[in-house]
Amino acid sequence: MPIVTFGVKDPSARACEVLFTIAPGPTPEGDFGDGAKGVVQRRDTKLAVTFTATADAPIHSPISLLVPAGTAMMRLARVSDTCYDRSGRMIPGQGVDMQ
Repeated sequence: MPIVTFGVKDPSARACEVLFTIAPGPTPEGDFGDGAKGVVQRRDTKLAVTFTATADAPIHSPISLLVPAGTAMMRLARVSDTCYDRSGRMIPGQGVDMQ
């Protein structure tokens, strides 16, 4: 069951980083869909989600964080997000839309 789903706003984005705060408990799993690959890393109450496009194309698939089976729903809050274009330049403004 997803606890949060988000999409990339800017079609020029090829990679993004999203930082959350999260309550103690298990680490959610990432579902990066088609067209992206990524990693979910946790340190204490900080959760980082980083992902990149698998080709030089917009990231259209939604990205989801999933609750591990058998655990209660967990709360998290977005702290920041940053996306980058094909040249590695930071794209100004919020890079992802929370859904």
